[in-house]
Amino acid sequence: MKITEIESQIEMEKEGALITLLNMMKSKADAKNTGVKISIQSLNKLMQNLGYSIGYAEIDSLAKSNQAIDNLIQDYNDDFVTVSTNTTIDKSNDDFEPGNQDTVKKMAKRATNRRD
Repeated sequence: MKITEIESQIEMEKEGALITLLNMMKSKADAKNTGVKISIQSLNKLMQNLGYSIGYAEIDSLAKSNQAIDNLIQDYNDDFVTVSTNTTIDKSNDDFEPGNQDTVKKMAKRATNRRD
């Protein structure tokens, strides 16, 4: 076995571990109908529990080279990774967001109460 075969196998296993971890976070967030924003340090700690370490440069490289990882990551920077969930997917402007009407009603009611 050549050293390059070992290195490529380790990289493939690391990619698989990251994909599995991101999928787990996505499915939990989708079940709770929330978003996921995790720090690079926390993501690295989770990856270290799986036997790998990861940093921003590696996440950037993997997101550009691996379509599955790119689809799971909504946004990333030096500090945080935002996982693509149902709540982070762009919605059309025609969609009604429940809760906004109640918030506006409460704000209007407080404003009229202050006037009295």
